[in-house]
Amino acid sequence: HEGFEDNGTNLPFCWSLFENWTALNNQGFLVNTNATIAHDGQHFAQMVTQNGVVSIASPLMPIDPSDVEVFFWTQGTDNSTFEIGYVTSLDAGSTFHVVETVNVMNLMQKHYVSFASVEETSPIYVVFRAATVNAYVYLDDITIRESRSCRMPVGFSYVSSDDGSVTLDWSDAHNSGWQIAYGPVDCDPDSSTIIQNISSHPYTVENLQNDMIYDFYLRADCGTGESWWTDVGRAEPNPLLLPVSGTDT
Repeated sequence: HEGFEDNGTNLPFCWSLFENWTALNNQGFLVNTNATIAHDGQHFAQMVTQNGVVSIASPLMPIDPSDVEVFFWTQGTDNSTFEIGYVTSLDAGSTFHVVETVNVMNLMQKHYVSFASVEETSPIYVVFRAATVNAYVYLDDITIRESRSCRMPVGFSYVSSDDGSVTLDWSDAHNSGWQIAYGPVDCDPDSSTIIQNISSHPYTVENLQNDMIYDFYLRADCGTGESWWTDVGRAEPNPLLLPVSGTDT
């Protein structure tokens, strides 16, 4: 995971600038500090494409390229384009291969990119590329990890609260069994209360304490293994209150 919190205004250790223009002492890339913009924490990557594209590259990935999956958050110029792809070398002139292009909006949004279609056999560097000239992109909370054969549900979200309960829902076109973990704010899902053998949704988590804020996580149960946990959803069991927050994964 990379949240740009540990190296001041510089790139994180082991990350690289792959493309960057400079003009009048203004660089196209820096790590900025503004807690109201950052998805989490204080810092985020700022990519400004005034006179050319800007891209950064991850460390070399020690896994099969087709097993790579990437989660990240962006905010920036409305309808600007942001490319996620890879290179096999950081040398000048190395070919950048686009895996997916996403649209950036002027609010923090989460994106997921699977590299399952990549046929490269050499190790890769994952590249994040601000491609629209005369635009800006804020990039934060990057997670690059090895995919699992059991796919994650999507759209995990709050439905309603009642006396001592919270109802949650999600979408899943691949699985028919799920697990929900819950506990106090900032809990670790693997060490929290886990409800198993869920076979339908929406699902109501009961026997909760009113006026206490809970974190909820969801994963698919494929029988032979589980998916990764979704991002946290946060809600409070009280019939008079709306949810504190929720995350659409």
